[in-house]
Amino acid sequence: MSLSRKRWSVFLVALLACGIAAAHPHLRAAQPAPGGRARAVREIRLHFSEALEPVLSTIRLEAGTGEPVVEPVATVASADPRTLVLRLQRKLAAGRYQVHWAAVGVDGHRTHGGYSFTASP
Repeated sequence: MSLSRKRWSVFLVALLACGIAAAHPHLRAAQPAPGGRARAVREIRLHFSEALEPVLSTIRLEAGTGEPVVEPVATVASADPRTLVLRLQRKLAAGRYQVHWAAVGVDGHRTHGGYSFTASP
């Protein structure tokens, strides 16, 4: 194989790897922000890199003690299929919270993660 063919092969493999990595829903933005402090938190809003499968994408919220904050199921925003929203029944009490999420793209690829934030009155 000539040097130019080797370079071309490496280029194609790198290009395919980038395409495969881009096919997964990645968290792009969150409200409240990871590690941040927020006032009067009434919802958790996560924005991903691609459209989500509504039935399979979830948000779970826990208090700083690890105790689950029981809320309705998260939904995909009707105005943006890349945004997952957990609307809270009432404003969060002051304290530290953990957000755990799982996102499944419409192509079936799944990612998950989590972060913490602090709610203030």
